[in-house]
Amino acid sequence: MHRAFGNFRHPATWNAVAIAVLVAGLAAATWIWQTQGRQTDIDPASLPGVLSPEDSAKYQRDVEIYYGKVGLLTEKWTRQAAELTHGKPLAELIGVLSIIGAAGCFTLGSILKRINRSALVSTGEASRTPAREP
Repeated sequence: MHRAFGNFRHPATWNAVAIAVLVAGLAAATWIWQTQGRQTDIDPASLPGVLSPEDSAKYQRDVEIYYGKVGLLTEKWTRQAAELTHGKPLAELIGVLSIIGAAGCFTLGSILKRINRSALVSTGEASRTPAREP
């Protein structure tokens, strides 16, 4: 049976996937970073000295009354997570995730290489196969 994406038990396949993930992720992060730098829209809430409605004491007190301390923390974390979904923080997130994903694929390829070697040694096929240079 022919597989469209190659044999995923072969370490070289995982190394190729890792390179593709790394290149695509870093290219996307670079593109997002560059396009975000060109935008000149200024958010009034991001200016120093300007307090957003969510940061006011009244809003925080109301959220704490209705939802408690956990609700206040959850609302704060939700706002912080929303900041990661656009602009330069998104570019940083994509870059870091692509590096982590590529490292995982390289590690999986290395583990499969060791497993394949140990399987050849345990079956005795290692002595029958010609030696290759590393």
